[in-house]
Amino acid sequence: MLQNANANDNTNVTVADSGHPNITYDKGDRSPFVVFVRRIADGSNNDVRLDPISVARIVSRFADGKILEVKSAGRNKVAVHFGDYAIANRALSHPSIKEAGLTASIPSFNILRTGVIRNVPLDISENDVVNLFSSQFKILSAKRLNIRTRKDGELITSPSRTVLIKFRGQNLPRAVTFLHVNFPVYPYIPRVLMCFSCLRYGHVNADCKSKARCARCGNKKHATPDECPRLRLPPHCCNCGGEHLPSSSVCPSYLRHKHIYATAALENILYAEARLKLDAPSLSPSSSPPPNIFHLSDFPTLSHSST
Repeated sequence: MLQNANANDNTNVTVADSGHPNITYDKGDRSPFVVFVRRIADGSNNDVRLDPISVARIVSRFADGKILEVKSAGRNKVAVHFGDYAIANRALSHPSIKEAGLTASIPSFNILRTGVIRNVPLDISENDVVNLFSSQFKILSAKRLNIRTRKDGELITSPSRTVLIKFRGQNLPRAVTFLHVNFPVYPYIPRVLMCFSCLRYGHVNADCKSKARCARCGNKKHATPDECPRLRLPPHCCNCGGEHLPSSSVCPSYLRHKHIYATAALENILYAEARLKLDAPSLSPSSSPPPNIFHLSDFPTLSHSST
C-alpha cells in the first residue's frame, strides 16, 4: 500500500525542481546547460504567463549566440538551454535579468545526482561519508536511512546500513571508497507521492488545493463513512476506475507514475519530460517498470530520543 508523505519530513524527495541557487556549471558538465528563469512574484502579475519570447530577448543581449533553445517550463517558468557553461553561469546574476524583475537558477536535476550505498558500518557517521569517502564526484551530503523492525510485537525504528548520498555531478559514480573498500553506488528513485485528501498523485495533504474525496467511491468526502454508496461494494478507484482503493500498489495509474518517477530519476530529467517521453496512458499491472530500488518510506526518521 502507498504511504502518505510527511510534508515536514526533510528526508522526502520529490520530483519538483525549484532550481539550485548556490551551484554553478563547470567545464566538466555536458550541454545543454539549462537555466530556469522565473518572474519575481510581487502579487501584481501572478496571473500573467511568463512569455518565452520576452525572456529570449533579454537573454540574447549577453548570450553571445550561445542559446540553443528557449521554451516554457510552466506558467511562471522559462527554460533557457545554453551551449556554453560560462554563459549559463553569467545568466544567474546578470543585471538584465534582475532589471526585468526576473530571477535565474540552475535546475537541481541538471547538476546533482542522488544515490545509495549499502553495508555501511553503523560506526561510520554521515560526516565521515562526506569528508572521508573518496568519489569521482564531490559528495555534498549524506544521510543514513532508518528501518523498522518488529520485536516482541512492537515496532522498533533503528539506523540501517544504507546511506543516501547527494553528489555534485550529472552522473553517479560507480562506487565510493573508504579505507580501500569499495561501496557500489545505486540510483535512488523517489517514492510516488500521493495526497490522501484528494487522492491524486504528485503532492501531499499539506499542499492540496482540491476538495477531499472518499477513497471508496471517489466522490466528495462524506460526513461519515456510512454514507458512502459503496460501503458494501468493492471500492471504485478514482484514478483508473478499477475495483480497488486509490492507494493500491497494483493500480495501473500508480504503476504508470512509478514508471515516470523512475525514468526521471534514471535519465536525470524533469517529471514532465519523463511523462511526455513515455507517452503512455497507463501501465498494466503485469508491466515491469524500472525497479524502485530504494525509497524512504522503508526507512522512517528516527526520533530525537533514539540512539
